[in-house]
Amino acid sequence: MNGLVLEGGGIRGAYQVGVYKALMEKNIKFSVITGTSVGALNGALIAMQQFDKLVELYERISPGLMFEADEDVIELLSKESFRDTNILSLLSVLNKVLDNKGLDISPLKKLIGEYVDEDVIRKSGIRLGVVTIDLNKMKPIEIYLENMEKGTLKDYLIASSSLPIFKNEAQTRSFLDGGFYNNLPIEMLVRENDVDKVYVIRLNSHGIVHDYSMYDHLFIFEPSGELGGILNINKERIQKNIKMGYYDAIRKLEGHDGFCYTIREKPEDYYLNIFSSLSDKKIEVLANMFSVDGDKSLKRKLFEDIIPIIAKLFKLKATAGYKEIFINLIERVATIHDIDKYKVYNLDELVAMISSKELSKDYLSSDSWTNVKLGAIRLLNAIDNEEADKIFEAIYSVIMEG
Repeated sequence: MNGLVLEGGGIRGAYQVGVYKALMEKNIKFSVITGTSVGALNGALIAMQQFDKLVELYERISPGLMFEADEDVIELLSKESFRDTNILSLLSVLNKVLDNKGLDISPLKKLIGEYVDEDVIRKSGIRLGVVTIDLNKMKPIEIYLENMEKGTLKDYLIASSSLPIFKNEAQTRSFLDGGFYNNLPIEMLVRENDVDKVYVIRLNSHGIVHDYSMYDHLFIFEPSGELGGILNINKERIQKNIKMGYYDAIRKLEGHDGFCYTIREKPEDYYLNIFSSLSDKKIEVLANMFSVDGDKSLKRKLFEDIIPIIAKLFKLKATAGYKEIFINLIERVATIHDIDKYKVYNLDELVAMISSKELSKDYLSSDSWTNVKLGAIRLLNAIDNEEADKIFEAIYSVIMEG
């Protein structure tokens, strides 16, 4: 019997759609689901076993379907980040929200009512649990659907997602987003259910996450990149996050290599051979680039000095293997050239795509190489990203090109 735990995180929840798609393709099913905030809403739609409706929700979602607000408020909420926002404009919008006593989420309530069918979930045989905080009683609530009064699931889903910025309409009970108590309800699921494996989909959001290191039957998916803000209702970002979730899951479920790219698995020895087969000329170039001198043989310089320096450039542990070091390198260069992350690659295919790009080769004239070794690795933190990119491209081009 499998369990599924879904972290809260607003519109970042699109990532969970992608992960769940991969789980469905592997025919992995769940008997119990717990979630907080958007994780509770996603969990409800997953429990309905109507994946098309879950996808449709994220395809349709827009600020106007979530909030009643002026255009300038909606425009602000749709931004990828607030870094380039004029501070006076930002304060003006925030004051407007405060003057209205918060964002009116009437459209969101209507949307949940349109998509969530409580009767279908009750008949599904899947236990659904949600987390919120009762502000009247000042205590957290972890509750399963069978313990809710009939017809109240939608109210609990709203309660689980009630951020302080949302308008609190006159009502007998007041609730707060469950993320302020437990944004990742693993213990809630394990405590009351006999499960063999628990699949956990993180969103790495702000919120309280209880220690789960004591559980040894967790299968955890975490984003390989940034997911954006919790209210960043941007269709391009939403679709990117769905793709990221899918390929992060495929990479883990199928055992592929890669951290943000999905590369068909090859053994550690394959990557060792990439380094060990480097010609003396290439090793000499790398040694000059990294100011590695001394009386050692070129092969010893490569394995004892040069490769450890490359690992340090990526801030990897001393125990990092050749596969980890090389994949960090190839992914960095692929990212520099905006090569699509969202497909499954053979290593040769990814190498060929990088080779088709114009790589920086001005490594011999770059001042950035001065003392870029051992204790001076911190230099990378002091130079701009463009110059750092040149360094990584230079290393890659020496190793991989003729």
